[in-house]
Amino acid sequence: MRIQSVCALVASLIALTHDTGTHEPGPARETGATAQIRKGNRHLAARRYAEAIEAYRRGALIAGQEGDTGAAIKCDNNTGAASLMMMRYASAAAAFQSALERARLSGDRTSETAAQLNLVS
Repeated sequence: MRIQSVCALVASLIALTHDTGTHEPGPARETGATAQIRKGNRHLAARRYAEAIEAYRRGALIAGQEGDTGAAIKCDNNTGAASLMMMRYASAAAAFQSALERARLSGDRTSETAAQLNLVS
């Protein structure tokens, strides 16, 4: 029961961000990181968690190269959520910790709070 509650909380926190990558963007908004978030979200919805994690990790790397901290935070949080679904708790905690660190460095209080909640779940 606790796992289901945690996963529900994580899913709701992921939705707090302005674009979780499930909607089709305009051509000007599409980036490599956004494309990976979209791909990961499709895998997550289909319960292909390992594939989702890989897409989110690629997205985080791309976002870091592009200087898109917001996308990197989303990727880290989504990696954590997919890791939780696979019951890989240490991996989930590491991903959430990465999201927290990125949020703190960027001054993004909303993402910082979401990452903190993910960590204490």
